[in-house]
Amino acid sequence: MKDDMKDVKVISLSSGATVEIYPGKGKDLFNAMALANSPWEIAKLLITMLCKVNGKKITENDLDEMPLGDVVVLIREVSEQIPFTVQK
Repeated sequence: MKDDMKDVKVISLSSGATVEIYPGKGKDLFNAMALANSPWEIAKLLITMLCKVNGKKITENDLDEMPLGDVVVLIREVSEQIPFTVQK
């Protein structure tokens, strides 16, 4: 496995699709914060920056049309990288 792939997390969605979640960097968070129209969009934008579904970058439209349960899973997974967004 390549060094840049060692921290990639792979999960499956309810549809059977495979999602690769790449580790984020500060620039990803700052870009999401700059582009977001509301605090709630930060996670959505990070998902589009850090995730691939079946090898393809995910788009905002993909997320909008995805089953709610799968979106919640992705939000939870990406939010683990930014602990100040995780509520317990």
